[in-house]
Parts: sequence; structure tokens; C-alpha cells
Amino acid sequence: MRKTKVHTIEVVKDVELRKKEAKARAVVKRFFPNAGPVRLYRTAQGRIGCQLDLTTTEVDRMRVDEADEAIMDVVGERRVRPAVSRRSRPR
Repeated sequence: MRKTKVHTIEVVKDVELRKKEAKARAVVKRFFPNAGPVRLYRTAQGRIGCQLDLTTTEVDRMRVDEADEAIMDVVGERRVRPAVSRRSRPR
């Protein structure tokens, strides 16, 4: 049987991030007009995360990276996830 990888994080309240969700939503709408809600959160370790409801294909991965970078510009933080390199892309 195959093991699943589960990562558990502890999310803490951050009122300032809640205020920035509307701007982040507007940014995501530029890249993905049919995207669902955008939720920003801060972990107990202080890292910022983003929850998106998207339907994408392999081709859209670069747009996801661009949207992620734009969200972090709105929030004023570094990137949430590392950029996709050519070697890490599925074939």
C-alpha cells in the first residue's frame, strides 16, 4: 500500500491579512477569471500561505507562478512556494 504525504500546519489569526484578501482576489482574477475565493493565512511559524480554488492544466503552471508572485506583491511578502523549474515539471 502506498503511503500518503500529509503536512499539518497550525494557522493563527491575522487581521491584516484578512484585509488584503480582496486585493489578492482582484490579482488572481486577472490571471484566472473563473477562480474561486482566495484565502490568505499565516502559520504559527510566521510563514504566509494562500489557498486558491483553481482548475488548471500543466500548461497553466507558469500562470500559477505569476499569480502567486503577484499575490505576494500585494501582501508585501516573499513567495509562498518555489518557482517551477524545468526539471521538476511532470512529463
